[in-house]
Amino acid sequence: MQGFLWTEEEHRTFLAGIAKQGDWIGISKNFVTTRIPTQVANHAQKYFLRQIVSTLKLKIEPHGIFAVFCSIII
Repeated sequence: MQGFLWTEEEHRTFLAGIAKQGDWIGISKNFVTTRIPTQVANHAQKYFLRQIVSTLKLKIEPHGIFAVFCSIII
């Protein structure tokens, strides 16, 4: 089952929560009150993964992310 997309406001408050709170339960309770801790943790996982992939792509263009995975495996 797919949930609802995060609104820009939820994401902004999520980022504020990451900066001040740091834990999923606290962020859910004090910042993004429309989401449960599991949803906050899932959002954080996806957010940080996208940040890493974006950073890696900038460093390895034009070969793309596949080159990074190949170099890790080899």
